[in-house]
Amino acid sequence: MAGHAFPRAAWAIAALLGCAMAGGTGAQDLELGLTPSVAGESGAVRQIGARIDAEDGLDGWDLPEPPAPPGGCPLAALVMPDGSGPLPNAWRHDYRSLDTLIEQESLIWELRICAQAGPMTVTLAIVEIGAYPADFQLWVHDLQGGSAQVMVPGTLDLEMTGLETTIQLEVLVGGGMSTESTSWSALRSLYR
Repeated sequence: MAGHAFPRAAWAIAALLGCAMAGGTGAQDLELGLTPSVAGESGAVRQIGARIDAEDGLDGWDLPEPPAPPGGCPLAALVMPDGSGPLPNAWRHDYRSLDTLIEQESLIWELRICAQAGPMTVTLAIVEIGAYPADFQLWVHDLQGGSAQVMVPGTLDLEMTGLETTIQLEVLVGGGMSTESTSWSALRSLYR
């Protein structure tokens, strides 16, 4: 019996160490809250993120944007890349697969912002929700070619000149480079 106690104890210790190491270096969900506001009045929090139990596309973590009032539009809505089937493509929460984020080192969300009237400034407050990986970066790209890295938590002022605009929110992990900030020479050097 004593001969069996050591291997079992060694196996138990190895199993515990393996679990601790897997937990310490394993994948961690990443969730960000986005709160748009105009003239100090805040809209509802939109959430983007990558979760271990989420899937790319429509799943139980995604929450549709409630219908806008007649003739109006929501101040901000997430737009899924593959549409959303029979539902309007306007979402309050859009979660993706954490495996996809780890594999690609980058995920992009689109946020459509709608002005109710004329030129205005929309402030987007960005916060982390719960724990998140320390090595992530958040880049914001407008569709006219401007890009900026945003610190989290942080705010971003968007000058609206038209009634609607779309920005892209790109999350990078694992030392990835932003798709919009990488020059051709930097990309070419990766393949030499």
